[in-house]
Amino acid sequence: MNSALRHRMKLSTGLYLNGVQNLHNCSQTSVILPGGPGLSPEYLYEFSHDLQLQIEHPVMILELPWEMPAVPWNYLEIVNRVSSSLKELSITNTDINLIGHSLGAIIALDVVTSSLKTNFRTISLISTPANLESNPHWDESVKKLRIQSKKQEIDFESLLPLYFFEYSERWRQLLVRNYTPSAVPRCFDGFPLPNSIFSSKPLPELPTKLLFVEGENDIRIPTMNFDKLSRLLPNAEYKRIDRCGHFPMLEQKEKLLAICAQHIYQA
Repeated sequence: MNSALRHRMKLSTGLYLNGVQNLHNCSQTSVILPGGPGLSPEYLYEFSHDLQLQIEHPVMILELPWEMPAVPWNYLEIVNRVSSSLKELSITNTDINLIGHSLGAIIALDVVTSSLKTNFRTISLISTPANLESNPHWDESVKKLRIQSKKQEIDFESLLPLYFFEYSERWRQLLVRNYTPSAVPRCFDGFPLPNSIFSSKPLPELPTKLLFVEGENDIRIPTMNFDKLSRLLPNAEYKRIDRCGHFPMLEQKEKLLAICAQHIYQA
């Protein structure tokens, strides 16, 4: 399974497509944007493999450029390069089911609203914050960690259990092994994320089906997150997964697979 998904192809935009397959005679393909910054796409391998078995068309991961040895790409440039990469794929006359997780979901929505000529068939956004407001439960948990460790700065590995409803050593191995901590300041250098994922101008009418999914126990996203999203996008579909934190593709993979597959099938 993993060896197939690690078949990578460098696109003209400088981004890598992970899990490359022949798209000839494919009417549609699904592309996943990972979370981050700094996360390896490895945590999505099993989910993308199993989703492909369910929906019976290619599922690939578009790797985001968190490791840049020279001049870092800022957020706006990443959005533009993802948009160009997806246009490159749509030239093959295949419709795209776009799936984004966490920061990848924020980028996905920015890409879709600025690339309406690309053939997007469905959009599924997982663990998407409506804005960058801090969740009080997260803040309190981090504060306790600082007191326990007697450190002002808490590293990613120490924070990981807060992202899950039921933490597992397997998740730690998947997420920490290839994490790039320097990606965080480098990614947003010169162009930080806006306070809201929505610009001040009205969102265009999206000519495609839009789905939001979040874990019921995700304290990394703002409180009342779905309420805030639904006021801005009332025609979208909203699904919540119980006993689940910020990584439903790990904690509740089967439930997320069913939700995403149904969304794609019904388009």
